[in-house]
Amino acid sequence: SCHIGRMADTAFEIVAQSDHTISVKMTMADGRLRTITGFASEHEAIAWIEQTKRALHDPRFRTPTKYDGHS
Repeated sequence: SCHIGRMADTAFEIVAQSDHTISVKMTMADGRLRTITGFASEHEAIAWIEQTKRALHDPRFRTPTKYDGHS
C-alpha cells in the first residue's frame, strides 16, 4: 500500500495490484471494508478518493449515475 487517507471516519488505502492496476480499500467507521478495483493509475485512484471524501463530507454532493435517467 502506498497511501492512506481518512475522512468522516472512513479510511482509504491505495494498493498496487499484481496486474499493474490500482485498487482502493475503504474501511468504514463500523469496520465494513469495501475494495474498489480497476483504477489505471494512482492519480486516478486519488481523484476518486477526493471525490468520495467530498460526498462523505457534504451529502448534497452527488454525481449523477446512469440510473438517474440522464444521458
